[in-house]
Amino acid sequence: MRLFGCSLDECHLLSIGTARAPRAGAVEGAPGKIGWVARHALIDLIMSAQESVAIDQVRCLRPGGFLRIDATPATPIGLDDVSVKATEQIIGHAQQAVQIVRQAYLPHWRRFLAHAL
Repeated sequence: MRLFGCSLDECHLLSIGTARAPRAGAVEGAPGKIGWVARHALIDLIMSAQESVAIDQVRCLRPGGFLRIDATPATPIGLDDVSVKATEQIIGHAQQAVQIVRQAYLPHWRRFLAHAL
């Protein structure tokens, strides 16, 4: 609002996730403090908690002013995986996520894309 000099009613936030799969199980690895942090997924926990809090805060600002598109794949896809298989999986998850949001939130979807049409 400060950057563009607009009111809250004029703001619409579109959030696009990274299709990060939830982490399950322990990680094998090096002993010591860094290994303990990795095995207990503390970095993932901190990042997930921060993301969840930020999303909840934005949703509370103005109902209908926030739209989130994300997918949760059954198996993790590394953000640095550029293989053909991973690319096809990401595209498939993205298309499914867009369809789900489009069907569930069609009026909001149109409002979010109105400036681009």
